[in-house]
Amino acid sequence: MSRIAPITAEHQSILECLGILQLIADRMEAGDFVDPQDVSTVLEFLRDVGCECLDGTEKLLLRPALQRA
Repeated sequence: MSRIAPITAEHQSILECLGILQLIADRMEAGDFVDPQDVSTVLEFLRDVGCECLDGTEKLLLRPALQRA
C-alpha cells in the first residue's frame, strides 16, 4: 500500500462529510427542519478528523519536502 493511501481515505471521508453538510444547508435554505445536533455532529467530525488529517498530511508530506529544500 502506498504511503499516500491512508491520507486519501481520510480526505475522502472529509469530502463525504462536506457533502452531508451541503445537504443540511440545502434543507435549511428550503426552510426544512434540521436537527441542531446533526449540525453539531458533522462540524465536530470535520474538526476532529480534519485537524488530524491535515496534521498527518503535514507530517508525511510537507515537513520532509521542506527539509529537502
